[in-house]
Amino acid sequence: MAKVMPEELRARDVFVAGGSPTVTYQSRSHLEDEVLNYLDFGSSEILSVSGPTKTGKTVLIRHVVNECTRVEGGQVADLDDFLYAVLDDFDVPTEYQRSAGFEDAKSIEHEGKINAKFVGYKYKKQGGGKGSTSVSHTTKRSLKVAASDALLSGGVPLVVDDFHYINVDTQVEIVRFLKSLVFEGLPVILISVPHRAYDAVRAESEMTGRVRVLEVGFWSEADLLRIAEEGFPALNVYDANGAVAKELVNQTFASPHLMQRFCLSICEENGLPKAADVSFALRAPEGGWKPFFRKLSSHASKSAFDRLARGGRQRKDRIPRHLISGQIVDIYGVVLEAIADTGPQVSLRYEDIRTSIRNILASNYPQRNEVTKVLEQMSKIATTEIEGEPVVDWDSSEEILHISDPYFAFYLCWGSRETVILRS
Repeated sequence: MAKVMPEELRARDVFVAGGSPTVTYQSRSHLEDEVLNYLDFGSSEILSVSGPTKTGKTVLIRHVVNECTRVEGGQVADLDDFLYAVLDDFDVPTEYQRSAGFEDAKSIEHEGKINAKFVGYKYKKQGGGKGSTSVSHTTKRSLKVAASDALLSGGVPLVVDDFHYINVDTQVEIVRFLKSLVFEGLPVILISVPHRAYDAVRAESEMTGRVRVLEVGFWSEADLLRIAEEGFPALNVYDANGAVAKELVNQTFASPHLMQRFCLSICEENGLPKAADVSFALRAPEGGWKPFFRKLSSHASKSAFDRLARGGRQRKDRIPRHLISGQIVDIYGVVLEAIADTGPQVSLRYEDIRTSIRNILASNYPQRNEVTKVLEQMSKIATTEIEGEPVVDWDSSEEILHISDPYFAFYLCWGSRETVILRS
């Protein structure tokens, strides 16, 4: 019998980027249990929740931790920013004004200066009679003291999302500030990308052994398939043998966000903005899968790619380099195409990139220092000039490039890129 759904249920209500808690939120119970275990027994520890971008770290914490003090790392430039964010969350003022009246007019200098006995106070003379004077004073509390009191008395965990966005010096100050509060039992959850999971330890050596790491890894094929297996039936859609869902999963780079976007797009492709009145058999795209994914890639990270391809703002004439494909590119184009040629993989060692450069370049191979300089510059651009999560992160000490954003990886795989960026 056909399953009739309410007319108001729309595809976008089912496949919401980030996970709809009512339809396509996928419980990863082992991760949820770990967070609950930390909240119950994690006294004197920081919980570092790490995972690739758009794999559900924030959704996980929001699902498990109903009430918390939340600070967005992307909004924190220094320690004061962090402390003000905490105080704003609690609506705690840092200044208090008090007033008092007295009759001894002789103790006040008539020019408006305060007698030594009242140093630190402001006063104004009131009308209505000799000697009628009031003194008011403003007390400022230390930001650290005010924030400490608020966090300890608030009774809720502190969650710092995108902790890796915060510069290293400020991370040090924040962890040192939090250290005593953590020892007093304040639950602190830091959310970051995998290769920055131990930033809290690096920031403060005394936190060694007091940081519990919870890895939110890439989603498994089974996890991703469940998004379609629960979402499509909610729209009264039938996917024969799961063929469409499996094709979508193959291009997700293990990201639930991309899977949800793909599911929504395939519904639109089938003319299903809302739940079908009767059971509807889902079809593959009429023009084939390649045009479908290429079209979606144009909405992914083209602007980020174009910015990285332009390279540093201070530039010299760049040497033209000929790819085997026939394109003529500069050094930034070479490195980006080499990364794409790997699949792309989401973590690449320098040796992987060098091998790929040799695979795509016809001649005139760049020197090692040229490549590493480009990788360093791209990482800097991604961090400081591109909005949102840095799409790439070059770890110079380990010589590993991390593609932090699956949308960027998807664009490198499917996007129609113009990498001819030669300067005159």
